[in-house]
Amino acid sequence: MNLLSLALVASLTFAQAAPALATDESPVKEATQEIESGAKDIRQRNVRDGAREAAVGVGRAIVEGARHAGERLRESGRAAEPATKSAWEHAKVSAYDFGRALTAFCAELFKRRA
Repeated sequence: MNLLSLALVASLTFAQAAPALATDESPVKEATQEIESGAKDIRQRNVRDGAREAAVGVGRAIVEGARHAGERLRESGRAAEPATKSAWEHAKVSAYDFGRALTAFCAELFKRRA
């Protein structure tokens, strides 16, 4: 029973931290309530159903946390996109200018020799 209590405390701690990270908190809140409900069932000596409900709640909290992390990564990629396009445009312009300067240099060089 001590191992189950330790797992329950760890899952409740994670579930309390998860809403602070989530943009849309409702799925995480639902998972947290499910964990709390499972803990109450365990306290009322209904260990099997309580442990199952708490485990499902922990799983849902982990899934929602991963979904939120994916959304944050996608947002950061979109934020970096304009800077990437801007850098690429600068590289294209620089390459074009270098080519024009090299062409002009070679034309001037060969014009003098002829």
